Amino acid sequence: MAVMKDKRHYLSACTINDEFIYAFGGFFGSTEQEINDTIEVLDVDKNTWVVLTVRMKVSNLSQSDRPCSI
Repeated sequence: MAVMKDKRHYLSACTINDEFIYAFGGFFGSTEQEINDTIEVLDVDKNTWVVLTVRMKVSNLSQSDRPCSI
């Protein structure tokens, strides 16, 4: 699998028709202080990641309770 554009951990992901994998949010670095608000999509057939231009909205709640919406 191709390497993502942004390194991240504790992300969310989903697939669509086994053709695309969407990776949402997560954190940069070794702490949970730096929120990654990007969304990347893997085209499984082409084995390439693309960063979408839309960003996730992140609330000002505590680190453990951060919901997000697109």
